[in-house]
Amino acid sequence: MRGEIDIRFRVARLTLSRPALFVLLVLLSFPVGGAFAQSEVGVSPPRVVLTGRPGDSVSTTVSLLASGSADVTVDVSLSDWTLDPAGNLSFLQGGSTPYSASSWLALDSQQYSVSEGSATSVRLTARIPSDPGLQGSYRTAVLFASQQAEAPNSQVGVTMRARVGLIVYVVVDGTQRGAVALADFYQDGRALVLDVQSDRNTVARVSGEVQLRGADGKTIATIQVPDTPVLRGGERLIRLELPGDLAAGYYVALALVKPDGASTLAGQATVTVR
Repeated sequence: MRGEIDIRFRVARLTLSRPALFVLLVLLSFPVGGAFAQSEVGVSPPRVVLTGRPGDSVSTTVSLLASGSADVTVDVSLSDWTLDPAGNLSFLQGGSTPYSASSWLALDSQQYSVSEGSATSVRLTARIPSDPGLQGSYRTAVLFASQQAEAPNSQVGVTMRARVGLIVYVVVDGTQRGAVALADFYQDGRALVLDVQSDRNTVARVSGEVQLRGADGKTIATIQVPDTPVLRGGERLIRLELPGDLAAGYYVALALVKPDGASTLAGQATVTVR
């Protein structure tokens, strides 16, 4: 998934075999040689939506998972975050952005122990302020920071630290408003670009497909539009690469974009391949 949090920065090679959804955001302090008892920590699901009214407390549980040969101690912090139109993710100080829910969220602990082959439950509670002016969705991220020391026989005193992010949306029930539009659809080199704009006061999710048609009107290729978040009042430029084996010529691209909870949006573009 582009943008929202399937972003991975690595400074050591790790292998993850568990088929859960993991989001590895930052690795710090890399080893220059030496042996490590490696584990990779993940969170499932990678995002949650909590819905309530002003004054409500709403809770849910997620699971921390470890893959590897060592137990891991995990510390917790909260962070604001945002996406730019290209889907680049930025983490910011909690409470520093509009529509932040960082001050609303509480966890049942500030530190967890995760063992390989088992799941550790984490309970989160959003306490929505008693403010009748609250509308739409608010957001925060829970960052779980794990730390491992080197293996006992290692000659290198370096530790490895990773942060795993959980996206949390808090929706004020009954206040959702607005719509999503396909503002533009065009070719950019060997790619097609969908310009999706939202005036919703909640996060929107869009998916769909683009059909490439030849001069005879027959579909010769279909490009999937991945599930993509569009933040409240935001814009996303979804870039779709053309098939590498597409022959030179002229084509018509038909975009069919489906926002969650709304009708399909359609757009058409002329495509030239040289």
